Amino acid sequence: MNNKNERQIRRRFALLIGVNEYMDKDYPSLQQTKNDVIGLEGLLTQVGYEVQSLHCQMEDAGSRPTKKNICFELEKICNRVGEGDLLLIYYSGHGTAVNGNAYLAPSDANKSDLADSAIDLEEFKNKIIKAEAQAKVLFLDVCHAGIERVRDAEGMSPEFERHIFLGAEGTATLSACMHHECAWNYGANGVFTYYLLEGLNGKAAQPGKRFITFNDLNVYVTGKVRTWAEAHGHKQTPNSSAHLVGDPPLVEFGDIEKFYGGPGGGFSKEPPGRRRQVRTVFPGLPANPFNDIMAIVEPARFIGRTSEIRRLWNLLQAGSVTLKGDPKIGKSSMLLNLAQNWPGRKIGPINFDRLSSADDFYKYIAGALGLGSNSWDGICRALENSEALLLLDELDAAPKRGITHDDMTHFRALCEINRNFKIVAVSRAPLRDVFPDTGIGSPLYNILQPLTLGELKPEDALSILEHPWAPEASKFTPADCQELLVTAGCHPFKLKRAAFHYYEFLSDSDYRWKEAFQRDLEQML
Repeated sequence: MNNKNERQIRRRFALLIGVNEYMDKDYPSLQQTKNDVIGLEGLLTQVGYEVQSLHCQMEDAGSRPTKKNICFELEKICNRVGEGDLLLIYYSGHGTAVNGNAYLAPSDANKSDLADSAIDLEEFKNKIIKAEAQAKVLFLDVCHAGIERVRDAEGMSPEFERHIFLGAEGTATLSACMHHECAWNYGANGVFTYYLLEGLNGKAAQPGKRFITFNDLNVYVTGKVRTWAEAHGHKQTPNSSAHLVGDPPLVEFGDIEKFYGGPGGGFSKEPPGRRRQVRTVFPGLPANPFNDIMAIVEPARFIGRTSEIRRLWNLLQAGSVTLKGDPKIGKSSMLLNLAQNWPGRKIGPINFDRLSSADDFYKYIAGALGLGSNSWDGICRALENSEALLLLDELDAAPKRGITHDDMTHFRALCEINRNFKIVAVSRAPLRDVFPDTGIGSPLYNILQPLTLGELKPEDALSILEHPWAPEASKFTPADCQELLVTAGCHPFKLKRAAFHYYEFLSDSDYRWKEAFQRDLEQML
């Protein structure tokens, strides 16, 4: 998405799919999904979207969520959008993964023959990704569980979750829950969609802002759903991935038939002819450049860390390395930067949070090595005499994916017999806690040299505040920079979030940027 036009979306389109009844009785009915779609349709229509809805109670047979109708409407809307448009796709219903493939279940799905009767999630996503829209947003409220079914609710499988986020370039995605969690219901709606509606209706907006972006909604919905689940004795954490340049505005508050009353406010409930007329008083600024909330993928956005990078490369001359540091300090970004600049063979980064099993792990390595089989013997033979760098991210999630002490012992042995094979691992927990000592030693922590990332140097923090990757954006004054450094310190994530909100303050002096910044820290760290 073009940063310069980030807030100037030309047209907005939405396809809303809610599958509440199934012909195959092996699928439990989900009455809340119809309400989810109806609620979103009313709200999005009011704020200027052109909406197409599908649910089982539609009078028109062509608007019911069968496989044929869903595929037809998806193809149609993807063909309609063009440059400057925003495409929003919402699906609420059952989803499942079988034999390595993930499927969305339309109303006519046959559970015993998903390949022919269900919708392949990869094909569904690829159509969205290829659409010629400026921004594409996908919301998935899948793997529902009614409160009364808590004992037999299995939750979203890791395989299905992996397919949700695999290869989603050009698309921002927010799903209702993480693997092994259920998407619970809350009254007449799914809890995820309940807070999605509430957020889009004004509550996700930051104080004084005239629009709600994907990031605003992500932060609001994730915090609210997690809090609700904990209060009801459940665990549900929405999961997001944004492969976009910029942060698309999903809703804008202008001067035509709608008004904004600050956080907790919303849209007018008055008839169209009687809605308030509110003059927009925000001077236009170029797009906010501080919209990173995940690891830095684009090299131009990776600022500083010169001494840490030099130290990392020096350590790799001698052996393997583990990157340590506080949450959001930049460990995954450092790993990606290494991958982008390493001159030899590299495998990864492999993010264990995105894998569903140990088999996935070995398949990834075998594929990177060009092997036809993912057997350990074949991988070992390919690596024991060759130069290679194995990059492992979120290693503390590895045991949950079935990676054992023995698996890591194999890789330790490879490092010992082949000094040209090296590992760089990132984890939140100490490696000795991830793979505890079983009496014969912990397999990794005492062969990986630690490199701890701390806060940025002040000169690097100032370089970030100059946003060289977006020269068209407005510049902070020295006084602005000093206030940001006092507020956030030199922690890269905190500094960027503070800068994001301060940039909005430049657009409107009533914007309570410090409150918004603190709310981000509470919900995202």
